[in-house]
Order: sequence, then structure tokens, then C-alpha cells
Amino acid sequence: MDSRAPIDDYRMWLVRELTERTRRNPSYSLRAFARSLGVSAPSLSQVLSGKRPLSRKAALRIIDRCELSPEQGKAFLMSALGEDWRSALQKMESEPELPHQELQIETYRMIADWYHYAILSLGDIAGNVATPEWIAERLGIAPKVASQAFQRLEKLGLLKRRGRGFYQCAKPLSASTHTDLAGALRKYHHQNLRLAEAALDHGEVPLNGFSAMTMAVDESRLEEARDLIKKFRRKLCALLESGDRQRVYTLAVQLFPVSKAKPKRIPKRELQ
Repeated sequence: MDSRAPIDDYRMWLVRELTERTRRNPSYSLRAFARSLGVSAPSLSQVLSGKRPLSRKAALRIIDRCELSPEQGKAFLMSALGEDWRSALQKMESEPELPHQELQIETYRMIADWYHYAILSLGDIAGNVATPEWIAERLGIAPKVASQAFQRLEKLGLLKRRGRGFYQCAKPLSASTHTDLAGALRKYHHQNLRLAEAALDHGEVPLNGFSAMTMAVDESRLEEARDLIKKFRRKLCALLESGDRQRVYTLAVQLFPVSKAKPKRIPKRELQ
């Protein structure tokens, strides 16, 4: 999927996306497309044929599942919801009592790219400068990307200017595993894995900065293990942020299975 492709008509975009997937895989079906978007096949069929509109909830889910850029996501919503999109924006700006979960989900979706969090963290470094050029040089990204990300964070109230510098405002982002964020979270973790691979290949960090261990586990204790990982992350973050901060680092911890689940018992007749 081309992350730069403009979206003028959400319905035509969906048709083109289905056509492209079918071109790559002739056996690809409308049902498979609907499943990937998180909507029912009958509903998607009616949307594509123009017999029914796309709901706000379905539109947000599609934006997340397809990992659209913030600009694409906004264009998709504007096309799908029309004036309701503008009304929704006005409501979000005028009603501070908007449910926190809904606002948090949309915020996360808009800043899924890794450099948004890096820009916020750069705000804690002494002598930071609120210019796209300075941010781009420190993060190795294009000045245009840095400028757009900075403005996006500023509009969301996550970042405020202070003279020539900038800092993260008092609206911390906590980790979330909400199901509606699956696409955004996958995108964020994929990007961090690629960044870690690049740092490893370039020898930018000592090898003891990377570690891995493989073990046989009691799966009934996985939730307890995840809680320990969370506590460790917070304790390590407090330690590293307590001194004079000069550079932004990312800590990534993964706990995942490398062996398949225990197979079902094979009937005796199949063993004979």
C-alpha cells in the first residue's frame, strides 16, 4: 500500500485497494478483504456498491487496520463522514468531557510513527531547538517529516513551545493494548524492530546492550511475567532519566513463543 497515495473518495479507495490485492493474489476474495478491515462481508459489499454509508466506527477501524498515515486518515474520514467529520472535530475541541478512552485511541492512532515519541523525548534534552532542521538532524529524518510531526504534536496538546526550545506538556502517554489500536501498535513495534536492527548492524551500541534468552515456561504465569516487565521498564526509565539527559534511547522488550502450541493427542488409529 502506498502511504503517499491521496484519498479523495473513500469508496473508490476501497475499490482500488481490493482490486490491487486481487491482482497480487487472484484467489483473494471480498470476504478476505472484509476480514482484514474488521467489518462484515455483507456490510462491506453494500458500502462498495453505494447502498449504505460507512459508519464512523468502521471508518476508524479501517484506518487503523490499513495503517494509513495521519493525512490519509483525515482525508478518508472527511470523505466518509462529510460534514459529520467537521462536527466531530468541533465537538472534540469544545467538550472537555469527551470520554478519555475515545480521545486516547484517536491520539495514539495519529502518532503511531516512532519519531513522534522521539520528538517528545528530545524536549527533555537541554539546549533543544524547536526547528525542523534541528529535530531532523538529531533523529535522521527529513525536515518536512519533522515539521509535520512537531505541528501534529503541538495541535494535540502534547508539546508546547518555550522560546526557541520545546518540551513535553503534562499529558503523558501511557501504554495501551486496546483492540482498536492493533494496527497502530503493530506499526510502532515494527518500526522499533527495524531501528534496533539498524543500530546493531552499524555497531552503534555495545553488544551487551542487546540480550535475549530462550526458556521453557509455565504459561499460567505469563500475566505475572508481563507485570514484572512493566515494573522493570518503569524502574529503568526512572533511573536513566534521573541524570543529565543528552540523547534519546528506546528500550524494547519482547516476550513471545518460538515453539508451537502443544498438539492435540493423535488418535491411536493414526499411529498404527
